[in-house]
Amino acid sequence: MEKKPFLECGKIISSHGIDGTLRVEPWTDDCATLLRLKTVYLQTEDGMKSFSVRRKRQQNAFALLTLEGIEDRNASDALRGETVFAAREDIPLKKGSHFIADLIGLPVFNELTGEQIGTLSDVVNRGATDLYEIKGENKTYLVPVIPQFVSRVDENEGIFIVPIDGLLDI
Repeated sequence: MEKKPFLECGKIISSHGIDGTLRVEPWTDDCATLLRLKTVYLQTEDGMKSFSVRRKRQQNAFALLTLEGIEDRNASDALRGETVFAAREDIPLKKGSHFIADLIGLPVFNELTGEQIGTLSDVVNRGATDLYEIKGENKTYLVPVIPQFVSRVDENEGIFIVPIDGLLDI
């Protein structure tokens, strides 16, 4: 599976002030990842357009980004609701970690039986840990992403889980 060159990393929620600063909801593990970016990208009719980040800071759970070429509130208001992207190579990845975009669509297998349970359709975070949302033939399963359940993740082969009794019951 070909990896996407650009990764979704946030959503523009609103303007902040009158100078074109954007309030961005981070979709990364933490806001600091978004604040380390020197360039962000927005999808246009002609493809991805790059914007240099002039200023950045965190405000509560949001990133405040001032981008080159977005000079006033009208320009920033026009971007409300847009997705902010980063070039894949601009986001460091810890050893053993994966980008969610690389996992969506992978087959999910029972490590013990080799049986395919379904396909990973989403990764959800509801607090303590991420949950893999697995679309099976007749049901959707939520599996906590912890070593007791997820034995291994291989971007070429799939995701292998060790289910406990009742986890996959229909």
